[in-house]
Amino acid sequence: MHGARLHDLLGTRCDPYVNKMLTGEDFHHHCHSNLIRAVLPHGLTAFDVHEVLNIFQCTGLNHDDMYFMKACPAQKGDYLEFFAETDLLCALSTCPGGNLSLPMWGPEARDPLSVCRPLGGGDL
Repeated sequence: MHGARLHDLLGTRCDPYVNKMLTGEDFHHHCHSNLIRAVLPHGLTAFDVHEVLNIFQCTGLNHDDMYFMKACPAQKGDYLEFFAETDLLCALSTCPGGNLSLPMWGPEARDPLSVCRPLGGGDL
């Protein structure tokens, strides 16, 4: 994977600010906005959405210390199991960029719909 690792803790989630910097466009259907929409019905706000764990996201830093993403290597049936020792609320957002095999920004950016898969089903 050329220095990339799974379950990214390096980066953050995409948000309106990063999207505006990378594309110049306003967009609010990325992980940050999805997580906020998920917690609002529980009386929480954007300030309650903390750091993310990007499960099965394959990322790293290249030789120039630039962040990069690679296609998700997860296969159908792969999973993680969590155990909570206290009451908690977990919010989930699947990456609107799909399996990250297509460029999301820059001159080669493409529509990721073809590499998006449903949760708990479908072919990975």
